[in-house]
Amino acid sequence: MLWKGRLSWKQYIPSKRARYEIKSFEICESSSGYIWDFFVYTGKDTEYRQEYRQMDSMGAKVVLTLAHNLLGKGYTVNMDNFFSAPQLYDKLCESNTDAVGTLRANRKEVPKQLTGKRLKKGEIAALYCGKLMALKWKDKKDVHMLSTYHDARTVEIPARRAQEAKVKPKVCCDYNNTMGGVDLIDAYLHAYPSARKRLKKYYKKQFRHLLDMAALNIP
Repeated sequence: MLWKGRLSWKQYIPSKRARYEIKSFEICESSSGYIWDFFVYTGKDTEYRQEYRQMDSMGAKVVLTLAHNLLGKGYTVNMDNFFSAPQLYDKLCESNTDAVGTLRANRKEVPKQLTGKRLKKGEIAALYCGKLMALKWKDKKDVHMLSTYHDARTVEIPARRAQEAKVKPKVCCDYNNTMGGVDLIDAYLHAYPSARKRLKKYYKKQFRHLLDMAALNIP
């Protein structure tokens, strides 16, 4: 949520259009964008669930706090490379919850024999540990994926116009098809905000933002 006023836990993210913002984390249903749970990030004072506060990774604390009431029910959590890590995926597997997402190659737990492997365009390399698969695929650039329910099989993507048919790992296709929930709800929240005029108090804008989220959650 855009906020340029004074606030100790205001975030600065230069890659985003709203560079100064109040950050919140959300878990949403993939097709509709329905917000299942969320919380506002307030720096060191962020209220994670008690049982996850001792974990080293902030991404793991965020995901497990948001998904806590969904664990053990057979759901799948999709996430981007900010959150994905083998330790988190193992923790989710222990709770009968699958996970899939993109992966940063410089994560400590990711084996170097995979990330350091040189591939030609279209080639795939994968390593397995129990249910967990780490995959590297050479497209225009290296793509790293992590999943608890995929293997290295590929699917053929139909050709578009004069282009040739393309072969992609199935894990990439499934991820692309189920990753839009948070982006969808954020697009609505930024396109149709109820607080159009500039508010001088952050809590007033936050309240309007919460109203917008509640309205979008109405079936």
